[in-house]
Amino acid sequence: MHRERVRVRTGSPDVTFLGRRYRRWAVACGLLAGGVGGCGEAPDPAGEPLLVMAAASLNAAMPELIERFEAAEGSAVELVLASTGSLAAQIENGAPADLFFSADEETVERLSASGEIRSATVETYATGRLVLTWRSDLKRPDSLAAIGEAAYATIAIANPEHAPYGAAARQVIERVGMWEPLQERMVLGENVAQAYQFVRTGNADLAIVARSVLAPAATEYMAIDSALHLPIRQSAGILERSAHPAASEFLEFVMDREGQAILVENGFGPAPG
Repeated sequence: MHRERVRVRTGSPDVTFLGRRYRRWAVACGLLAGGVGGCGEAPDPAGEPLLVMAAASLNAAMPELIERFEAAEGSAVELVLASTGSLAAQIENGAPADLFFSADEETVERLSASGEIRSATVETYATGRLVLTWRSDLKRPDSLAAIGEAAYATIAIANPEHAPYGAAARQVIERVGMWEPLQERMVLGENVAQAYQFVRTGNADLAIVARSVLAPAATEYMAIDSALHLPIRQSAGILERSAHPAASEFLEFVMDREGQAILVENGFGPAPG
């Protein structure tokens, strides 16, 4: 099922979404004009597609998961992609989501504790992997320590303030003793997918990003030792306000064998356990 991919700016975070259900809420909130409008309650979801909010690290995997699910179950699904922190803030402001797929466990735990997500539905659906990647016209770095070399003028990471992969990238850079020396050479993306785009478009020489935002066949990357950062365990849950019958079905699909295979094919580690 094909849908036009629409890019909008909501305040500072760059959000990608498919479909109309989220757009109606965003217009009502004044988000499409770049403001932070007053958000009322989400519209009645009766007869609407399932609305999934997902972290930007899922920018390749989630559309594939949705396509397979729609083909198998006949249920329509709409998707919103952004940084974990941006999506959590929108959920807290009444965004009309049914399911939230975070890039960490902590954000889902917090939303569950505050009553936004049903605690009984929370699942850790994948583990994340960090890589160092570089512009295609530059030489391959000899090691992670090469991020400090003069040959690489800029390095991109997701903003550590609201992107879990950015926080993990900061931990890696701190562990190799380069956080302070690299400050003037660092470019922050609003999410991990945008950080990777800085390298793709030549606006950064290097990036520390999720393996999942690179194409499965990509070769211009170096795996980063997971011992250099805290584990990246990614959790999901159904929103307390969701009454959509397909919400639990989609989450089950992601956790089942086919969904897990799609995630692994797209650069994630399998769900723990």
